Amino acid sequence: MEGTGSYGARLAAVLTHAGYQVVEAITPTSRARGSRGKNDPIDAQFAARTVLPVDTSRLTTPRSGNLRAALRVLVVAREEMNGEATRAKHALLALLRITDLGVDARGHLTGGTLTTVAAWRGREEDLATATARTEATRLAKRVLALDLELAGNKTTCQAIVAQMAPRILELPGVGPITAAITLLAFSHPGRIHSEAAFAALAGACPIPASSGNTVRHRLNRGGDRRLNRALHTSALALAATTQTWATATGTPVAEIAHTALR
Repeated sequence: MEGTGSYGARLAAVLTHAGYQVVEAITPTSRARGSRGKNDPIDAQFAARTVLPVDTSRLTTPRSGNLRAALRVLVVAREEMNGEATRAKHALLALLRITDLGVDARGHLTGGTLTTVAAWRGREEDLATATARTEATRLAKRVLALDLELAGNKTTCQAIVAQMAPRILELPGVGPITAAITLLAFSHPGRIHSEAAFAALAGACPIPASSGNTVRHRLNRGGDRRLNRALHTSALALAATTQTWATATGTPVAEIAHTALR
């Protein structure tokens, strides 16, 4: 089937529940279609022909399951909430910088500043300042509300991850959100058969870009970019933890990192 993660998701779920093996077909490109045109029968034939020559062990099984579906909704919702919170903070910071509301906005917004602004009440002042203060209060309240929603989202993600793969939360540098994104990238046993395959999936492996006597590599811009960001976050968290531990114990950083990753 095509589109098992979008328009065909419900049909794929029904067929799987009925006992049929459902695999994801390669979506045809304009170049692959050539001069054959495009309609439903042509696309169906092309999808079948792309799957027939592929070994059954290499067929892509759609990601399914109630826990996975719930986790996907939570991760997508979290990205939306993070984006909204970032936009609200930027708007509030800009408003506080262009209007004198009695707040030092030269640096980043802190939790204390947000709480203070959210607690403002109406004052006797000119219309422009009063309007700016009302909007600043609204933005601050929205940011605080989003922080609470993000905390609840994280708690739910952690509970689902604990049911799906509890041991992943024991890995150094891996939190509930990073674990959730990693689990969503995994579809079926055998897809990630080695560390190199995982690096390729996450777009973390270097791409050869050599020519003649020049041997070099370039950054990989492909792969699952959400998984790439999660891997980067885990690496930063592990590096910070390693540095803190090294400072406290006097142990070389390289030795601690080798032990943690072994």
